Parts: sequence; C-alpha cells; structure tokens
Amino acid sequence: MAAAGLARHKRQGTRGFTLAELLVATTMMAMVMTAVYTALHGMTRTWRASEANLHAHHDARISMSLLTRELQSTVSGASHLFEGNRDSVEFFTVGRSMDVEEGGELRLMWVRYRIRSEPNEPGGRLEREEAFLDAPIPLEDPEEDAVTRSRIRLGRTRSFDLANGVEDLSFRYYWRPPAGEEPLGDRHEMEDGLLVFEENREGWGLPQGMRIELSLAGEENETSNTFATMVVFQGPTTELDGDTRQGPLGGGSRL
Repeated sequence: MAAAGLARHKRQGTRGFTLAELLVATTMMAMVMTAVYTALHGMTRTWRASEANLHAHHDARISMSLLTRELQSTVSGASHLFEGNRDSVEFFTVGRSMDVEEGGELRLMWVRYRIRSEPNEPGGRLEREEAFLDAPIPLEDPEEDAVTRSRIRLGRTRSFDLANGVEDLSFRYYWRPPAGEEPLGDRHEMEDGLLVFEENREGWGLPQGMRIELSLAGEENETSNTFATMVVFQGPTTELDGDTRQGPLGGGSRL
C-alpha cells in the first residue's frame, strides 16, 4: 500500500504542462518577440536614415565647396563665355579633373553644374560636367553679338554625380548698377544696392557676385535642408555701363 502511494506521488510530481499552459506561454513569447523585433526594426531604420542623411549633408557641403572654388578660379579671358540661368551655370576655369585617370594637374577646362532628375528617386542628382580645351579660347569680338559655340573646341565631356536627393538648385547673379541710372531699380530686383538677375547670358560677362542655394529633399513629414553661400568675384568683373539689361528680372535684351 505504501509502495503504491509513493509511485502515484512520483507520477504526479513529473506531470508535464497542460495544453492551455503551453498556449499561454507561446502567446506571451510571441508578444515579447514581436515587441523586441519592432523596437530593433525601428532603431535600424532610424540609424540607416541618419547615416544616409549624414552622407547627403557631407556630399552637399563638398559640392558647394568645389563649385565655389571653381567659380573663384574663373578664367578672366573667358568672362564673355560665362553663362547661367536659375538652375544651371557653365564657365571656364582652372582646376583639376575629377577623373583620377587624368591625374591631379591644374588644367584649363569647361565645367557645367546642373540638376539631373531621377524619376524613381526622391529628388534629383547634382551633376558636374567637365571637358578640357583642345584649342585656345576665342576672344571676344566687339563687332560680334555673341561667340558661336562651334568656335570652342572641347575634348571629351565627362559627367560626375556630386550629390543625391537634391530638391532644388538655384543661382542668382549680382551686378553693380550703372552710375547715374538708379531708375534701374524700378525694373529689377535690388539687394544691398546690387541688381539681381536670375540669368546671365553669354556675352554679358562676369557679374560681381553669385548666390547659390542647394536644397536636399527631406524625409517624410520633414522640411528640406538648404545650403546657401555667396560667391564674390575678385575681378576683373564686368560693368553694366553701356550694356544695360532691360525688362523684368532676368529677362529682356541688351542695348
């Protein structure tokens, strides 16, 4: 009798979990794992977004620095070929090629900065194009209205992407008003005593300054980040005397 009772006690002591207990434990474990996964996934997304944003900011700063340096190295003998509008600018400068195969020597080159749209990506790409000169720059002829591009012999054009996720790129061109012609301010926007244009046509020459703004596309529900700088040309720049731009801001013809 005593032996039977002891055996029954041992069987009761080694009894396993019931089905209900297993279901409760499994459900609780699934809830904990879901919470852990959600937290880790959120942290990973935040880290990746922060890293991408950091890279974008770094690329934007480097791009603005490169553009500023090349603008300040514009070739004075090619100022009549300086040309730009609101979202693109091209000029001749002394700089180094971004193609590592070309080496790091200073060369006379043509460069252009502009935005290339990407349909499947947020924002566009800031593109820099360059080409070396195969012949001297044609000088400005006072008897000609403009220099034809066919007279400028350029080598192979190379393109480089400087920054991604660019929402907007804008250029504004600053000129000193001609002496004694203050009424120009009635037809043009003025800032700190300077005339402001949204274009600079070929043949106009080199303005006294430029404002550059580069905006990066922000994440969802976030505002874009804008980088801005002012480039002042040390000279020789072009005066507006006898070559006054007419009409509204950035438009019109030459006298």
